[in-house]
Amino acid sequence: AWCFTAGNYAVYFQVINFEGEDLSFIAWPDLGDWGHLGALFNLFGAIAYNVNTMLFFDTADHDSIMYEYNLVYVISGGLGSILFALGALAEGEHNNWRDCNKETFKKPENQMAALNFSGAVLFLVAYIVEYNHYADHHRDVLVWVVCTPFTVGSIFFFIGSWMSLYMWKQQNFGLGYAKHINGRSHVVVDWKQQLMALVYIGCITMQWERLGICASYNWGYYHTVYILEITFRLLLYHCIMFLMSALHTTPDRHPFGVMLWSMRLIAIYAFFGDIYLLRLESIDPYREH
Repeated sequence: AWCFTAGNYAVYFQVINFEGEDLSFIAWPDLGDWGHLGALFNLFGAIAYNVNTMLFFDTADHDSIMYEYNLVYVISGGLGSILFALGALAEGEHNNWRDCNKETFKKPENQMAALNFSGAVLFLVAYIVEYNHYADHHRDVLVWVVCTPFTVGSIFFFIGSWMSLYMWKQQNFGLGYAKHINGRSHVVVDWKQQLMALVYIGCITMQWERLGICASYNWGYYHTVYILEITFRLLLYHCIMFLMSALHTTPDRHPFGVMLWSMRLIAIYAFFGDIYLLRLESIDPYREH
């Protein structure tokens, strides 16, 4: 959620600084600019989700302190979902999605807005039924009205996020929030690069999961070693993602091609290695609780 918030702020920062000569880190909302409002809604939504995901730092007995559970988890998550739904609506308005014609819905920014709106609504439903732990005491509700909306909504958010990367690689730098800087350059996107992005994202995700396991259990002497190894991998994978995002094309000359494919092969090896390590650490019976 921290990286997600930083990414949403980067979009907001770009929107408010496109036409100005001096850089601004925050600006008064422009009520006539749907792109500005959409980026702002998403930024505040990401902050609300940060509050929501920080619940695991609280060691209180949530069964006896319902108020804190509802405030920190249910209300913050619901508020974040509402803000993201408003952000998606604003993004759609910015790109004229109410024209309702074939050309309008061919635009990736409108498809992204529809996906994000759907994901936000599904998340909102899942949070609502968790009020006062209602779903926790009704198994069918938990499976079909919490787990299922969270899963489907996460898929929608994932596809929407991938479309942002796709637009960036097309050099449509305004994404869905600054259409006046879109359409200047349409380059052919390298699908091999896009597939490798899934590998890099998978590696990053598994490292965060491994870090969560390390925060919950203790392996004694090796605990610090695991923490250092996981944080090193996180930095490495984020560095690769940064290079993959910032550099649109690899120079077509030796030895850049060899370096690129060497990095890809190492990342694929690390991806499957991380799957094995994550499984091993999840079921290790020798952990010290």
